[in-house]
Amino acid sequence: MKVAVIGLGNVGWTLVGLLIKNEKISELLIASSSEHKNKACLLDIASAYPEYVNKVKPSRYAGLSSADVIVLTSGVQIKHDDPNQDIFKENSQITEKILSQINFKKEAILICLGTPVDKITPFAQLITKLPKKQVFGFGGDLDFRRLKYVLSKLNINSTNAHIIGEHGKKTIPVFKCDSEEVYKKITHQVRYYLGEISNLAGAPRNLATAILLNELINSIAFNKDALHYVCGYHSKYERYLTWPYLVSKNGIVSEGEIVLGDESSKELSEYIYGT
Repeated sequence: MKVAVIGLGNVGWTLVGLLIKNEKISELLIASSSEHKNKACLLDIASAYPEYVNKVKPSRYAGLSSADVIVLTSGVQIKHDDPNQDIFKENSQITEKILSQINFKKEAILICLGTPVDKITPFAQLITKLPKKQVFGFGGDLDFRRLKYVLSKLNINSTNAHIIGEHGKKTIPVFKCDSEEVYKKITHQVRYYLGEISNLAGAPRNLATAILLNELINSIAFNKDALHYVCGYHSKYERYLTWPYLVSKNGIVSEGEIVLGDESSKELSEYIYGT
């Protein structure tokens, strides 16, 4: 299997290092806007894994057409000191510029990370014209793990906990809770989890993204039919939603069945229908 990583920022760079030893990946294509960065990444990976580095192939965007899985990490981040920043406009332009140069295989899987991922993902699907089940956005797995951690700190059972709706500051937690106040408290903690990390560290830190992306790609590479929280096309709601989906080598297999509580049901209705 050939995997392509587009964008060599913190996430893309780290992801290459995690993927290189995957026995199912025969070739690891890397592409960024800078050929110097491509070469620098290769040299860095060689520092750790000289015996595997021949799998890494620096490429231009147009050279990614043979990839079975393409991970698009490129994009700008929200500038908290710029309230007028139109992050979707900026990232949709970057996404279109890159993806329009690739002649995708009809079986290819595209994983998007651009902010806001729940808008970038359907936008990318329209550009590529790939089947909806083969284009999905990453982010929900992060929110789900954060929810499990927050619940554990409060000794709340997370067995039937889920994340739905959207990734990030509008994510909708699903878990058993008899208190509206507690639900709101936990929801706030999950939604602003990354912000707390950045505030405490003095700069954005998100090692977990590359780690969980690696797990997602493993599920695809090894055809595990594993459950992942991604932004995918939901057949019932006929739109892209972050939801628990079974993912395999062919993309999204099916949506997970979950039971919504009163609060999560209300928030999902507001998110989808504006009511």
